[in-house]
Parts: sequence; structure tokens; C-alpha cells
Amino acid sequence: MKRIILSILLTFAGSFGFAQQAGDYFPQSQGFRWDYKVIPLDSANNEIDSLTYFRVDSFAVVTNFMGRNSNIVLSKNGTYNLINYLPYTDSSFFSFENADGYQYFRVSNLGNLTTLLDSIGLDSTLLGVIQSLENWYSVFRFGQSVNSEYTIFSKDTTLNFNGNDLPLRFKYLGKRLDDETIQTEAGTFDCKKFLLSTTVSYIFFGVPIEFIRLETTKWFAQNTWLVQEIMPSRSFDLTVIGFGNVNVPGQKTELIPMITDVKTPDYAPTRFELSQNYPNPFNPETKIRFTVPESGNVSLKVYDILGNEVMTLFEGDRNAGDYSVTFSPDRAGLSSGIYIYQLKSKGMVLSRKMVYIK
Repeated sequence: MKRIILSILLTFAGSFGFAQQAGDYFPQSQGFRWDYKVIPLDSANNEIDSLTYFRVDSFAVVTNFMGRNSNIVLSKNGTYNLINYLPYTDSSFFSFENADGYQYFRVSNLGNLTTLLDSIGLDSTLLGVIQSLENWYSVFRFGQSVNSEYTIFSKDTTLNFNGNDLPLRFKYLGKRLDDETIQTEAGTFDCKKFLLSTTVSYIFFGVPIEFIRLETTKWFAQNTWLVQEIMPSRSFDLTVIGFGNVNVPGQKTELIPMITDVKTPDYAPTRFELSQNYPNPFNPETKIRFTVPESGNVSLKVYDILGNEVMTLFEGDRNAGDYSVTFSPDRAGLSSGIYIYQLKSKGMVLSRKMVYIK
């Protein structure tokens, strides 16, 4: 009889499952390395293989950060041939408590939302609001009921845009989805799956009207952490704040075997390229990388949003190759805001935007 009762109890408990310890999903050994392939997605969410680049993360150290025992992960992005020779340029912070995985939220965590806000001219206004939210949050709740949405944080604020005060609500939401087994180049993994959503709503007479929702799906495997991440491309109708349709590009990030079969780069670059600065937004400095396919005069200059030149980062002759320049606006007494950096060589011109937070 005791065996029958025990069997019934175990079956009953198994039907509900036991709360999974979040820390079981993170690697136990410092120095663990993740290699990812990052594939941009077009407006129809088709993969653009020609624009694929690579990311390497490294579990650097466990230490106290902002009041929590945290696992610090360093990251870098680059081409397949160069990634092993590039320095780490960004960091993420994770902490675990029972079934909850905490992440320290920063401006850079907004990802494609900052791209969207930049396109409509709101991001520099929002930087102060976003910075006020920087803190630890329980983002990945492994014990959460499946398909039950939870609020990670919510923030109401009023922003002035084109002379109009816009009462807005920003929310960061999470949802644990059904477990899923996925296949990657690095193998097959049984994963916990989460959907994270960033939303912006216009508050109309106390009623929030959502007009932006950006979603990211993440897959986590035991002792491995992030295995796959998909941020779909999205298009939004922003007439509620005086804009038409705005598109936000997406990307797919997938774990791959460690990149080891790369020789010291001795190739001849074939394209004139200017990479997005990293990190972005940034403080106090950022890295700008560029490639020139043939020898000649090269200039890299920075302009303010009105088109005034504020700094020359480089001007002179350069051989064909890949280069990196550090931009430190504080040394030049520049204020916070949006800046344009422009690369010129042999009649070719490339420009990109960056955001400096002081």
C-alpha cells in the first residue's frame, strides 16, 4: 500500500513539475566560451546570409556587482576570420536566486528599440528615463507557469516631441513558453524558452494604447545558457505620434562550434566598410571599426546632428586593411546627444549615427 501511495504522489508531483533552479542553466566554470552566428533578417524575416557576422561571449568572473553576486559575461562581434583577434567590447551581468535568473538592465539591453527611437528622433530625449531604470530585474523566471505573462518593469513618463507632450508607458514583459528541443550547428539541446517584449503605449485619458511591441525569443539549455535568440523584423504605424510606418530590422543568433580554425589574418579586404560603433549608446568612449580595400587617403570625422564637424579621428594615408579608432567625446568637451561619424576614401563615403550619454 505504501508503494502505491508513493507512486501516486510522485505521479501527481510530476504532473506539475518541480521549480527548476535558474543557476542550473548557467555554466559552472569560469572561462566558458560561447560562439554565435548572427544573421540579420529582412522585412519579411528571411535570413540575409551575406550580412552574417559572429559573436563570442566569455564567462569572465564571479563578483559582487551593484549589490548582487553576479556572473560577468564579456562579448565581442566581428567577422569569422577576425573574431579571435578582436578585444572584448561589452559586458553583461547575470545573477541567480532559486528559480529566477536576474539580469542587470542597461540602455544597451533595449537593442532594436533604440534603433527605432533613433529613427523617429526620440532616443536622446529618452536616455535619462532609460538610465533611471538601470537595476537588477528578475527577467528569466524558470518556475513561472507556461504562457503566463509577467511584468519585469513598467515606467510612465511624459516626453515633449515637436512641441507636444506625449504621456507614454514603457513596459518590459516576460513569458515562459513551452519547453522545446532545438537543433543548432553546435548540437541538439532541450531548452527552456522565453518570450521578452518591450512595449511603448500612449496614455489617452488614462487608457494605455500600445503602438510599439518588440519581441525577442530566447532558448536556454542546462549548463549552456543561451543557445538561440530570434528578434523578428517589425513594422509599426506611428501616426499616433505624428509618424508613418517605421521598420525595425531583426536578427537570429545561434550557437555554433567554437571558432578555432582561423589563421592570423593575412587576406586582402575586398569591401569599403564602416561598422556600427560599439558599444552604442556609450560612455565614456566607443570603438569605431572600418575597412579600406586599397591604399590611399582616408578620413574619419565626427559631426553633430546639425552637420557641424566636431572632431577628426583620423586623416592620412592607409594601406588596405581593417582598422579601429577610439572616440572619447568627453576629452573634446562634447555634450550628450546624437553624433554622425563619416568615413571617406577615394570618392567613397559611408556614415553612421551614434549616441553619447554623459
